[in-house]
Amino acid sequence: LHRHLSNPEDRVWSTTFREIERILRAYLPPSARTYQEWWNPNDRTHSQARAWIAAGWEPTNVNLRTETVVFRRSRVSIMRGNAPTIKSSGIASSVAQASNKSSPTRADLTSVIPAKTGIQRFGETQRPSTTAHREDSNYGGLPLDIRFLMDGLSRRRPIFHSEADFQHALAWHIHKVIPDSQVRLEYPVRYDDRTLYLDILLPTKRIAIELKYPTRTLNLNQKGERFLLVNHGAQPPRRYDFLKDVQRLERVVAEEDAACGFAVLLTNHPYYWESPTRSWGTAIDSAFRLHEGRTVTGPLTWSEHAGEGTIRGKEDPIYITGSYQLHWRDYSRLGEANNQQFRYLAVAVQSQ
Repeated sequence: LHRHLSNPEDRVWSTTFREIERILRAYLPPSARTYQEWWNPNDRTHSQARAWIAAGWEPTNVNLRTETVVFRRSRVSIMRGNAPTIKSSGIASSVAQASNKSSPTRADLTSVIPAKTGIQRFGETQRPSTTAHREDSNYGGLPLDIRFLMDGLSRRRPIFHSEADFQHALAWHIHKVIPDSQVRLEYPVRYDDRTLYLDILLPTKRIAIELKYPTRTLNLNQKGERFLLVNHGAQPPRRYDFLKDVQRLERVVAEEDAACGFAVLLTNHPYYWESPTRSWGTAIDSAFRLHEGRTVTGPLTWSEHAGEGTIRGKEDPIYITGSYQLHWRDYSRLGEANNQQFRYLAVAVQSQ
């Protein structure tokens, strides 16, 4: 993309997303077709923005509906008369080597893995042993990139006062980046003479989101705002509640009240993501553990040693129809202490 934009003779380039993909010999990520923010002309935190900035261009008049975009020379580039250069990368080299090959067939769409630059390269088969494949296993083919949303939200709100604060901030962020989503909070759905309330529903996209925000004690001043997080403690029932959200989303998708759903748990407590000790299989909540790399599926029940106080109101087994491998991602780090790092777990639910 940088090399194509480095033509000093042009000052305006009107193009389509598909034409950009032909130039790259790579597919744009779903975010490019979903979020206006992906085309932010000055966001240097993303590789695509660094490419057009370095070439002296910026995208304008982006239309996600028609999948068109107009690139214009930046004033600085016009005054210099030449586009600045950037050091070529391995991705650029691989694209250059492929420049004389014919366009891929439609079958190639099903055999790609995400490249580290945020695009998908043609002709790369899936390799289950790769980190990229493992991390993307829950998100393939879904209409929402939850990682893109959480990444953008973390820059604006690296910490929240409460679960309600988290819910409102994420809903507002979705409204900003997906204006036509018609975000709804605490949306009611009724099954078996009971009403369930979804934390967030995007009616036009038919996406449901359930959130959890269990915290560890933290007293922190963040940019002049005081945060006093309480210690929710008692991880076993909170793990149960999160997996109950997964079960609930499976029901919502099965009843066709949503096309897909996301259960998201954000926390500053390492006990949720850290690998357990060797004896974790004998713990009272071993079925509900959420540590990195674990696969959750089937019926989940408490150990027979679980006390009444722990499981009160949560006695029913949880039945997970799908199979979900759990992967945690960094959200924010506000200091060096253990309770100053926030990570999140997102489980994507779609029809089986």
